[in-house]
Parts: sequence; C-alpha cells; structure tokens
Amino acid sequence: MEKNNRYDAKKYFQEAIKMTQFENHEILRCYGLCEYWYGNREKGITFLQQAFDLHSTDAEVIYNLIELYLLEFDYRRAKRMIKYFYDKHDKLETFDKDIAFYDQKVALFQKFVEQNAVVAA
Repeated sequence: MEKNNRYDAKKYFQEAIKMTQFENHEILRCYGLCEYWYGNREKGITFLQQAFDLHSTDAEVIYNLIELYLLEFDYRRAKRMIKYFYDKHDKLETFDKDIAFYDQKVALFQKFVEQNAVVAA
C-alpha cells in the first residue's frame, strides 16, 4: 500500500469494520497492517491479534504477526507464533499463496530469531 494512500485506506477499512461488526478477520488484518504502517504500531498489532483470535488457522495472519513481532524486537512472541505455525501446519489455510511461500518465510524468520534472540538476551 502506497504511503500516501494509507489515510484513505484507513477510512475505508474503518467503515468496513463497522459494517462487518468486527467479525471479518481479513478486514481486521488489513486494517491492522494499515494502522501499523501508518505509525500506530501498537494499535496495528492489536487488530492483527484480533484477526488471529477470529481465524487462528489463516497462514497470512500468522505470517503478519511474526513479521510485526520481529520488527518490534519482540522475539518471545515471534518464537511463540513460529512454534504455533509449525504445530498447526497441517491445519493452516491459505488463500492466494501456496503454503510453500509461508514455509520459506517462517523458516527465514526462525533463523533470524535464533541468531538475534541470543544477542538480545
């Protein structure tokens, strides 16, 4: 999403959230990412966590949470979500990307955590 379009996107997502009464995990996920990249990092993560609570087998939600936890240097949560990804791997749902995409990204995230969590400890 282009930086100059985030404000407009926020307005549309807010309206969509109202219309779906906070029950559409994909809208919550997208709005969370929008808020995060707009600069409201904590709010963005909270919306992603709500999306996860609604649909805990969506590989994209898990992937996004790991990514944001790493950006926030929250290695404990990132590790927990990586473990969850592997524990639930057979039950994960994907929509527009193959599971191999998420496997590759999460493996890379895991290597990053293993190398950097030791330094951060």
